[in-house]
Amino acid sequence: MVLFPTINEACRVLDEGVVARASDLDVASVLGMSFPSYCGGIMFWADTVGSKHIYLSLKKWSERYDSYFKPSRYLEERAMKGMPLVNETAVIHCCFYSENGGFKISDEDKSYMQSCKVAKLRFLLVRLVVEMIFINL
Repeated sequence: MVLFPTINEACRVLDEGVVARASDLDVASVLGMSFPSYCGGIMFWADTVGSKHIYLSLKKWSERYDSYFKPSRYLEERAMKGMPLVNETAVIHCCFYSENGGFKISDEDKSYMQSCKVAKLRFLLVRLVVEMIFINL
């Protein structure tokens, strides 16, 4: 229940087009906020709880406390239609940190990244996170 406002904000970000897919938020929650990876990420976890339960809880809290808890339009639509929040499966493309520094990327992943601007951005973000992890070790 503590995470319901976070899920609501994630739904707002999806609705506003800030991220392309819910699975992007799953990756960001695991890498960025240390969400337990065995739960699959925050949006995947939210689907195990159920969008309708999250929506009804937030709606009740917004009426009782403040509009801060007002459910987003995306969450409301999904809950009312009984749809999951995550409607796709993430495709993870691999890269390996080399001993000499930098990343080794397969030719297949290079061609995929060149064909998709979003993939390039994701790669840069993942690279930044990985480098931060290695620097802090």
